[in-house]
Amino acid sequence: MNGRLLGVLAIVVTLALVVAWQLGLLTPEPDEVNLADAVAAVSEDEGAADQADTDSAVEGSTTVQTAQQTDSSTDATSSEEDQADGGDVSDDSAESEDGDKSDDSGVAPCTYQAPDPVADGAAQAIDDVEALEGRWSVRESESTFAGYRIDEILSGADFTAVGRTSGVSGAVIVENATITTADIAVDLVGLTSDSRIRDEQLKRQALQTSRFPTACFSLTDPITIDALPSDGTPLSVEATGSLHIHGVDQTITMSLDSTVSDGLLVVVGSTEVALADFDIEKPQAPSVADVSDTAVMEFSLVLSR
Repeated sequence: MNGRLLGVLAIVVTLALVVAWQLGLLTPEPDEVNLADAVAAVSEDEGAADQADTDSAVEGSTTVQTAQQTDSSTDATSSEEDQADGGDVSDDSAESEDGDKSDDSGVAPCTYQAPDPVADGAAQAIDDVEALEGRWSVRESESTFAGYRIDEILSGADFTAVGRTSGVSGAVIVENATITTADIAVDLVGLTSDSRIRDEQLKRQALQTSRFPTACFSLTDPITIDALPSDGTPLSVEATGSLHIHGVDQTITMSLDSTVSDGLLVVVGSTEVALADFDIEKPQAPSVADVSDTAVMEFSLVLSR
């Protein structure tokens, strides 16, 4: 009897742990966006990229040599086969497939269609405000992401849900020491938290990312840059613009911290938004007792020219 009881208890505990893991109760939420952490991640990215370039160059050189040897061998073999066949060569290549593809993902509900993130590009030295002039595009990086942070009560326990996506693209334009344009688009479908259940529910509830897959921010008030932020030193500014989420546009003002690191522009920011302002209804689930009326929208961006 004791053995059976222990077995039942073990099963119950295991199921409870699985449920807690699915709900995210066992995983600590990520820290709030922080400029210092973003800069540190950028430095790590750049170091890893430099090493990858070196490894790629060495591998590429070896591959070229191997390819040349293979081509030489193939040419010799082909020549012998042509002579054996009397020089008659037939073309059996298949017809190319139609390259037109339909996009079933839906059009992003934003006026501005941001370009794809910049994957690489040499960083340029920046030693004064004038050197910031030009177009800066969002760059793929461990420090490039956007997401939400919202308080929940799950099964009687207070919990902060955090979801993030690296699907961020867009550009910032600096002219005459002034940020005149900033257009950023975020792929909300890619939002991932510590709970797969929550992520799936967001497609149908709350943000309804299946219907509204993209969020956008467009700067409406230019931002003057009085001084160049040195490496790691934050430059704090207020950014006012139009935020588009869930098919609704609202004017918001958010605080931004930015700096220059390794020739790249690093920007982090966050702002609190009321769900009702964007016609977002609180998600409902058996395990969710309550959800906050407000959420924090946060982002971290790395930009290059």
